[in-house]
Amino acid sequence: INNWVRVPPCDQVCSRTNPEKDECCRAHGHAFHATCSGGMQCYRR
Repeated sequence: INNWVRVPPCDQVCSRTNPEKDECCRAHGHAFHATCSGGMQCYRR
């Protein structure tokens, strides 16, 4: 099972700090950020 989900609106924070990336994921209803390879990927809750 893939627990990552693409969150395109968070792509713009990929160059920022990890806490900012986590916050963007949370703002979109996810747990925290996984990776920005190919765009923001957040872990599902």
